[in-house]
Amino acid sequence: MSEIAKTFKENFSYTPAHDNSIEQQVANEILKRSEMGFAKYGKSMTRNDLSEVEWLQHAKEEAMDLAIYLQRLINLKNESKS
Repeated sequence: MSEIAKTFKENFSYTPAHDNSIEQQVANEILKRSEMGFAKYGKSMTRNDLSEVEWLQHAKEEAMDLAIYLQRLINLKNESKS
């Protein structure tokens, strides 16, 4: 288990995946993504190699991706009405 996963479990209430609450599903997914990100990039979100502007840029790009995904789903819903 990664150091990030250990820290997460120590500082947050972690419940096994059999808890089907929406909140727990999201918490479990955050933990999985954290572990995957650390395995892939070897860095955690506590890294210090980015400036505040660079963090903001990353967040903006993620938000733009979300807007694209949402528009795709809107288009699909509108197409299914036709």
